[in-house]
Amino acid sequence: MFRTPDALWFLVRVSSIFTLLALLSYCDFRIYCIIITENHGGSQLRLAWVFVVIEFFQLIPTVLLYCNPSIVLKRPRRPKLFLHGDNVPGVDVMSTGCREDEHVIIHVDRAACETYSPKDRMHVIMLDNGRSKCLQTSVEHLKYKHPYLHYTSHEIPEIPDFKASNLNHGLAYNAFLFVAGLDVDMIVQPHWLRAMMPHLLEDPKLAMSCPTQYFYNIPDIDHFRQDLDYFYSATELIHERLGAGDCVGLGYLVRRRALEDIGGFPTYSITAYTASAYIDERLQCGEMLETLIGHIKQRTCWTIGNVQTSVKLNFRLCGPLAFECTFRQRIAEFVLGTVSTINCTLASLGFIAFSLALLSDYPFVVYDSVWQLTWLRRLVCAWVSLDWIHKISLALFIGYRNGIRWDQADVWLIPYCTLSFLRSFVLPLQFGGTKPGLVPSGSIAASVTKRRPGQPSLLHRFRSLFFQHMLYCWIPIAYTLWPPRDVTADEALETDEKALVRYFKAEYRGPKREAVPGRVSDHWSTIIFLCTIVCFAGSWYVNFG
Repeated sequence: MFRTPDALWFLVRVSSIFTLLALLSYCDFRIYCIIITENHGGSQLRLAWVFVVIEFFQLIPTVLLYCNPSIVLKRPRRPKLFLHGDNVPGVDVMSTGCREDEHVIIHVDRAACETYSPKDRMHVIMLDNGRSKCLQTSVEHLKYKHPYLHYTSHEIPEIPDFKASNLNHGLAYNAFLFVAGLDVDMIVQPHWLRAMMPHLLEDPKLAMSCPTQYFYNIPDIDHFRQDLDYFYSATELIHERLGAGDCVGLGYLVRRRALEDIGGFPTYSITAYTASAYIDERLQCGEMLETLIGHIKQRTCWTIGNVQTSVKLNFRLCGPLAFECTFRQRIAEFVLGTVSTINCTLASLGFIAFSLALLSDYPFVVYDSVWQLTWLRRLVCAWVSLDWIHKISLALFIGYRNGIRWDQADVWLIPYCTLSFLRSFVLPLQFGGTKPGLVPSGSIAASVTKRRPGQPSLLHRFRSLFFQHMLYCWIPIAYTLWPPRDVTADEALETDEKALVRYFKAEYRGPKREAVPGRVSDHWSTIIFLCTIVCFAGSWYVNFG
């Protein structure tokens, strides 16, 4: 298999800088054209300024996404390490659950108990937020084989903070120097702790390490990129190189001392207080939600949580939590928080405003002479072309589909993020408002629950998605007309007869990256690039006036 040399990473950095300069040049020239037209016409073009402001707000996320790669000097890559021998630090593994299927929880706990670690240096603690008597009985039964397994549950406080309170309750049962966390649907590889521990032992300044999440039941036709490969391969690796690695929430390993220094698990972001390392290894695999509605609820929950965290931390620009951050760390966190905030607010307003602008019969692009229109076209073409080159250079390292579409994968979710933002922060309860917070995965449900053999009929899917849940855009339509088929557990998992744990097979341990995907939707950027080249070349020979 061809492996791109690390030395070619400079192409990503250089292309991001030139693409950013081309976009800023276009924006500057847009403003120049309006000012000149106003001066020659003797009247103010208020509506033209409104259109420009809307367009610029739409471009802010694009501008910001060029910033992070431009300051990454070397290819983002953390070395793979492994801890050998039995003289290893002790770890308390905490597994959280809340009303999920009992068999799924027990399977996760059984996999955690089979971790390659001396049994006198490991505890596995089942933290049950659902207070299930059946689960408690099952854990006690499993404890006969694994005496280091424990069950505990706590009274939910008057103002619940869900997982944070559950984890903080579990800290009382901890005795070792390190704490690991698992969620209910993640099956860890037996060597997962031995792969993450060396990074913390090698760098005393690191407080946490966290591996990639992957899901074995990703369908062959993944309409809405549930594999998250674009996020881990681009955003997370770049953040890691900038010293701002994120905790993705599952499978992490953290120093107990670091947790004690910050008063336990915070309710918003543990990496706000601690230095963390992102481990790009497939050490865990879980089950993704099987419904479109569940997927939307989960992603909007993540986005709203990111907005809350960014506001809480002042976007890492100032305040006590940003005092020790480097410039690169501040840029990384500012970009992530700002993009999420704009996607929840201004992006949807821009879509509406653009539609109204096109219907208003007012010139969307204002210019005073033909040469201005010609250069506006050339600058746009230059930006689009350089943007494509930047994505192709990124694709050399993370695959064609991830590189070409990594900034477009979640665009279709913007209206739903906006609605969730309005309900969480703007609308009062009597008008449909909700209190922002974590929705446990076990409580996410929808009327369309299957996309396997025996799935609901087309009429039932259409009625549920478009009338009951009001989903309108192409991806939900494609989901309704061509429902994906999940990979079943029997296909993806194989049982270890000795441990009685169903680990995922080798072919399901990571995303399947095709050299050149066959779907037309994966080539829109390339098609637009080719049209742009024709338009740019024609601008030197054809008079657009």
